[in-house]
Amino acid sequence: MRNKLVFRIALYFGSAIFATAFSGWLSFDVFQIDSKLHGWQYLFLIEGGLAILGGFFALYWLPGTSAECRWLTDSERNAARARMLCDGLSMVNEKFNLKEAMPPFKG
Repeated sequence: MRNKLVFRIALYFGSAIFATAFSGWLSFDVFQIDSKLHGWQYLFLIEGGLAILGGFFALYWLPGTSAECRWLTDSERNAARARMLCDGLSMVNEKFNLKEAMPPFKG
């Protein structure tokens, strides 16, 4: 099952290549616009606006855990939990505690 985790991570990072290519194409086209605003200002508004809209969409639509996922059946939720446990997580759906996360960063 561990190889499935590697594949999912590879897809995630591989998508960055397409995002970079699209961003470069968008940047080139936006910098060709002639108006009162500079090209970088248009780029800031377009990419920043899309990022903010995407963030609000993700905040509303994406669940916090697989157990809260509306579109999964009970068997799919159980499979997701089993996959997370098999991939090396000792606990699933545990609450995040900032104090427990900070000791590795302290000198």
